[in-house]
Order: sequence, then C-alpha cells, then structure tokens
Amino acid sequence: MGSTASPAIFRATSGRLLSRQRAWEDFVSGGQPDLRPIPALVLQSWIRSREMGVDPALAQAPFERLPSDSDELHDQIPWLPAAEPVFKFLQSVFSESHQLLLLGEANGRIVLSHGGKKALARAEELRAIAGGRWGEKDVGCTAIGASLHTGLAARVDWFETYCKTWHDWVNQAAPIRDPITQEVLGALNIAGFREISHPGALNLLMQAVSLIQMAVLERETLLRMMVLDKFTSLSSRHHSDGLLALDRRGYVLAINSSAERRLSLPRDNIIGCRIDRVRPLIELLQVEGKPLPFPEFCGNQRAINGAIVLPVTTPQPAGCLLILPSRDSEQESEWKARYTFSDLIGGAPCFSQCLDLAFTASQQDWPLLLLGESGSGKELFAQAVHNASPRRRGPFVVFSCAGISDELVSAELFGYTEGSYTGAAKGGRLGKVHLADKGTLFLDDVDCMSLKMQASLLRVIEDQRVLPIGATKPSTVDVRIIASSNRDLDKASQEGTFRKDLYYRLNVVAITLPPLRERLSDIPLLAKHLLSQHTPSFAISDEALDVLAAHTWPGNVRELRNVLVRATTRAKRRLIVPQDLCIDIATPRGDSSEDLIKPLRTTERDQIGQALKGSKTVLQAADMLGIHFTTLYRKMRKYGLSIA
Repeated sequence: MGSTASPAIFRATSGRLLSRQRAWEDFVSGGQPDLRPIPALVLQSWIRSREMGVDPALAQAPFERLPSDSDELHDQIPWLPAAEPVFKFLQSVFSESHQLLLLGEANGRIVLSHGGKKALARAEELRAIAGGRWGEKDVGCTAIGASLHTGLAARVDWFETYCKTWHDWVNQAAPIRDPITQEVLGALNIAGFREISHPGALNLLMQAVSLIQMAVLERETLLRMMVLDKFTSLSSRHHSDGLLALDRRGYVLAINSSAERRLSLPRDNIIGCRIDRVRPLIELLQVEGKPLPFPEFCGNQRAINGAIVLPVTTPQPAGCLLILPSRDSEQESEWKARYTFSDLIGGAPCFSQCLDLAFTASQQDWPLLLLGESGSGKELFAQAVHNASPRRRGPFVVFSCAGISDELVSAELFGYTEGSYTGAAKGGRLGKVHLADKGTLFLDDVDCMSLKMQASLLRVIEDQRVLPIGATKPSTVDVRIIASSNRDLDKASQEGTFRKDLYYRLNVVAITLPPLRERLSDIPLLAKHLLSQHTPSFAISDEALDVLAAHTWPGNVRELRNVLVRATTRAKRRLIVPQDLCIDIATPRGDSSEDLIKPLRTTERDQIGQALKGSKTVLQAADMLGIHFTTLYRKMRKYGLSIA
C-alpha cells in the first residue's frame, strides 16, 4: 500500500504546483488565468502587488543598511530586544543547510537573519538578509509581506510568490503584534530553499511570536511602572494641580482627583484613553489652534497654555507626566503637608539622631538643608518639620528643581503675568514662592538649578520679595525655605557648580539622612509598615526579610517600596517569600550582614546554576525559577552561565 501511495501523492502535488504555475504566468502576463487553485490570501496579495507596480521579474530585494550600533537599532525598533532571545532559540531549531530564518519590522525591512550554508548563499543573491526590504510594495507577494499586510499567519510556496526569482523558495510567516494596541510590529519568517522539511514550522513560529509578545508586554509594563512611580512621587507635590501619567503612546495611565475635577470627566472615562480622544485635553493642548502630535508632545519638556509636560525616560522614552495647574485660590487652600514625625519609621541610632535634630530644627525658622541619597526620605522629613513648626497652619509648597528649563523654573517659582511668555496661561499665575506665603517652600534637588536661577532664589531668600515674570513691582512674602540635595553641596560650591553664597544661606541647619544600607536593622519594621500602607492584606516571611537585608538598596526606601509592591503580584496565598522578590542578592558586608543572610541556602548565581543543570532548555529552567526566560538569559550573561 505504501509503495502505491507515494507516487499518487507525488502526482497530486505536482499537479497542484503546475496549475499554480500556469495561474501565475497568466496573471502576471495579463491573460485570463484560472485562479481557483490560488489561496485567497495569496490572490489578494497578488492583486495588491500588481496595483503597486511590483516587477514580477525583480532580481533582488531593495536594500537599506541597518545602523551598525545596536543601541541605535534598538532605539529605532523598541521591541527588538524582546525578540532577540527568541530568534536565537529558533536558530537551534531551524539549523538545516537549506533553512533560512528572518525577522522583519512592520515596513518589511529585515532586521535579523540566520540560515544554513545553502540557504544563506541563495539569500545573499536575493538580499533576503538583514537590511533587505521584503514588504509587499517592495517585492510583491511573499509570506512575510502578506503577513505584515494582513496581520495573519501566511504560507506562500514556490509559484505563489509574485516575483519569479524566488519561485524556488517555500516560506511561512507569523505576525508580531503589540500586545497593548494590537498593531503589527513585525513578523517572523521561516523559509526553505526548495523545501522547509519541518512539519510544525508554522505552529512553532506562532508559539515563538507569543513569547515575543509576552516579552514586549513585560517591557511595556516596566516602562509604565516607571511612569507610574514618577506619578506617585510627584503626587504629593502637585495634589492641588491636575496630574496625569501618560505612556509613550499617549494613553492615560493615571490621574489625580484635581485633574478629574479640572477635566470635568470621571476618571473611568479618561484612564485607558489616548489624550487625543479626551476632548478637554484636545482643546487645552493646542498650538496655534492645532493639536500637537503626541510623539512630539511627549518627547520634550515644555509649557502649553500653562500646562507642563515632563518626559519620563529610561533612557528610552517611557511616557510623560502632564501637569495642569489649578486656579490660584485652589492652590492656596490645598497645599498641605501629610506626614508627621510619627510617620518616620526607624530606630537605628544614625536615623534616631536625624529625627532629634529635625525636631529641634522644626522649632526654629531658619533655612534647613536636607542631604542624602535619592529615596532616603528627604521630602517626608521636610513635611514632618513643617507640621511640627509654628507654620503648620500655613501652606507646604513643593517645587522640584530637577530637569526643568530656566524658563519653566522662573515661571513656576516666581509666577508670571498674562502674555509674559509663550505657553503662558491666560490671566497669569502665582508662583510657588507666593503660594508658600506664611508657610514653607520645599525646594527638592536644589542643586539642579542653574547658576542664573540660583542668583534669583538667593535674592528672594535675602529680601523676602519676589518679582513675577512680566510684572513691574515686587511683592513681599514670608516664607521658610527647606532645600534638599543628593549631592555634596560643599564640594559643588568649591567646584563652582553651586553658588557659595546660596550654599551658606541654605546651610544654617543641615541634616544628612542615612541610606537604607546603613540602617539594616530598620528593614523588617519598614517593610511591614510599607506593606500595611500599600497592600495591607499581604504579609512577609522572615526568610524574605533576610533577603531584603542582604540587598545593597541603591534606591533606598523608595526601592524597598517598589520591590514589595512588585512582590505582591507574584506572591501566593498573600504571603511574600524569597522567590517573590525580584532583586539581586548582595555579597555579605561584614559580620552583621553575614548573620542576616545565614538562613539563605544559596546565592542567586547558585540557584540559577542548579536550575540550568536540572533542565534541558533555558525555557524549562526559567519556568522552574519562576522568571521570564529573557530575564534568565540576562542573568546567565551576567554570571557567565550556560545550559548544561
């Protein structure tokens, strides 16, 4: 039976190929082809190819050289880092001499290519290599071109390709979609010179695409978390202003209650929408009567009709924050400090000394300088000092000096009159110094001010008078200044990057807050306090606390908070255990740290090594460790590990 079936199958296959060859010849020559043997997806691609004027006798694909620098290429194609590990994995699967693996972006340009010796030799002739353009408008109907155009998996074999030159190829492709917007980002393509000889090729491609899309979603989630973290850190400073967090595509991730009131829309109608679909924002964010395109809008810090755009970068653009200043009367009544000394958690000696000094400083009216690493709690200390001071009934106004141009610093700090500069709000606006009258002005990252703005601030501190932009007469204010910096301002003043006279004026009382790694004994108390604030239904195990105590904490308390919040998304039964903490375990730092990490059975490197030894593939090891395989690849490179 087997001996008679094979010739029959061969004759049937040959007959189908011959009928498709005749259909192609008649179609490209303008005859009357019998198109019944041609699959619908292929036929529609043929029609588009002819309408776009693709030459069926084309010998080579157009070519566009890729950037030689990988960082530049990743900037052009943000999703490429998520696809590279999957592409590398597929190389080991499709390794026969006649097989060719391609990864193309949405416009059809090939960005990665790999193949056997026989396939690569032919691919070089056709430019089916990195830099070759294989969209439908470039080379007509191919699997990758049809898949990119339709967003569907496609198979295009031999005479089904539009150009005669690649009639000796069999190829299949699957589209890669943005998991959030569903737009087609690119496509994976497996081609064979005359044959593919892998029965599950298309199914494997589609599984690989799913892995890429999961990795893209993971990356987008991290970028969005960075924007939301910035939103959270600025919420206390702009609680009277409208504040919106936007991802890099312009979708609203979060808004505060002031923005909800300002836009006169419930937050459920705003969150998840692009800003160009929120009518009040469309009307507000216009330049010369036209809405500003979002990529341009998001990429640069600017003022638009009084609203302020603050980009968030990682260093790639992650999104931006949009600040909608509220009316001055609202600002005057809503600038309040929320934290008191009872909210400052910790009993380590170095921390207790800072608490004592801060409370003493709160009873005085001199300027206060808070120094310490980012995330060590400088703003919380400033609020506690204000709430314990005689000015507690006055406003507590926060102004961040970091990453803002001189024009915006001057406008936000000193205010402006109507028409005083491009982008100014109608009617003008009071500055932060005015709003802090009879209260406290907290200047965060004061070292980021330019020397020019430092001189203007010094005059305000010395004279207690402020002149808004465009005004002709100064106004008298009564303001206490609390400033913060994560730099050595004494050294900066010696180097000339910070004015000596301003440093001496601010440095009447100075408090240097200790980093978290110098108060390890406070970590259990802090971790439990932060969980009770943000996720009160979760608990943390003693073993997880040991892991936290072994970390270096470059991001201090802010990093601890973020680690705990992320851990709650992985924790089972609402108990955080060591496996839920996505942090690197540090090398022991002396006896006290060594004692704290004794309960840990092994280091991260040893855990990964054991998982790799007990697994046949990296994917299996990643599943065993409970992490994404791209994360495992990154850690393998970090520790110099490989699959056994």
